[in-house]
Amino acid sequence: MNSKALLLVIGFFVLISGGFVGASMQPSEVEEWNNKATEILVGEVLSVQTISTNTCSENRSFEFEIKRILISESDLEEGDKINVPFLYNIDTIECAVAGGNYADVSVGDLIKIYASEEDLVYNLMLGGYSIVELDGLDDSGTTGCIGLYWFDNDNKECSQKEFCGAYMYYGLQTFDTEEECESALVETNCKKAGEFCGGVVPEFCCEGLQCYDDEGEPAPSGTCSKDKSAKVCAQDTKRCPDGSYVSRNSEENCKFDECKRNRGNITFTPWQKRNESECVVGCKCVGAVMSCPTESGKIMTITAGRSGNVIVITVDKTEVNTTLEVEIENDTENKTRLRAKMSNGRKAEIKIMPSTASERARERLGELGFNITLKEVGDKVVYELDGEKEAKILGMFKTRARVTAEVDAENGEVVRVRKPWWSFAASGI
Repeated sequence: MNSKALLLVIGFFVLISGGFVGASMQPSEVEEWNNKATEILVGEVLSVQTISTNTCSENRSFEFEIKRILISESDLEEGDKINVPFLYNIDTIECAVAGGNYADVSVGDLIKIYASEEDLVYNLMLGGYSIVELDGLDDSGTTGCIGLYWFDNDNKECSQKEFCGAYMYYGLQTFDTEEECESALVETNCKKAGEFCGGVVPEFCCEGLQCYDDEGEPAPSGTCSKDKSAKVCAQDTKRCPDGSYVSRNSEENCKFDECKRNRGNITFTPWQKRNESECVVGCKCVGAVMSCPTESGKIMTITAGRSGNVIVITVDKTEVNTTLEVEIENDTENKTRLRAKMSNGRKAEIKIMPSTASERARERLGELGFNITLKEVGDKVVYELDGEKEAKILGMFKTRARVTAEVDAENGEVVRVRKPWWSFAASGI
């Protein structure tokens, strides 16, 4: 992880005789500065400390972990920790600089900051921070949200809203455009053969059907029936590889319908949507999410991420991210196997699930909230689990140390544990 320092400018501050003098900024001015920001970051305040105290203010700093990079023209990365100095006002009544733009944050605050880079120093824009809602982020610190048009079994109108996380549920249909949504809604709401059509509020027949009256003539209202003008095809059938049959389709010039494709394996690509006919036998596919039972009976969920090439694998509430090419396979015994393609072409089977890898890491490092990544290291595919532990150097100075464990994804062996070089002089690591 990179370690960088930011200089926080919450008003127009001038250093005079060891103290700051502040001048207030109007909202319009703040907005103008924020529009010039080259770095817009979202992160969590990990700790706050006082550096020095003046008559009217305190020079403080907070440790800030970047959860999401909205805009960046530098080498900042998600997961970086940065120290941010800021000015805290002690007494706005007695001090002559009352009304200045000071800052105040607390441990656990999720904040958005606006910054610009100059000579490798990241200076926050004037007034450039704000508190944001934690509900907008998932466990990985990203929103995972997207604006889509939608309808479901209870709401038969196309609407637009923001969906976040694993949002799919039975009956929900989502679309990128309103036109696609409206077209699908018409097909969903259409009346099937034998159902009433027409009326004061028109009810339309499904494709291939037409509204006929009691005498069998086309009419504005009546009963949906097969379009009598449609081409009549031979009634023979074709046997599919899975043993099922398909018939000829009058709307496709009497060609046979395609056989249902029950694939034995699938390679995941980012934001690849599938329907049930494209899903592995024994699994369930909804949009970009596939759910399959493991040999232990637990459900493994694989989500093809919308951006980048990140695949998210979840088993028993334990989540792991990977940029490896992942393939899921269902063998003749209906057992689901997960494989990761390595740079040398070998497909390594992921026999150890994320929850098991997390348990192995805790045995070596203690109880921690790990971030888990599936990656290629040398000739192995491993789970990299990293987290932070509180420690004391020489039993006196409190600090936080990042520790990492690598667990072989094929056999569950802990192949490497990394701690800070100074851990020999610290307790609690």
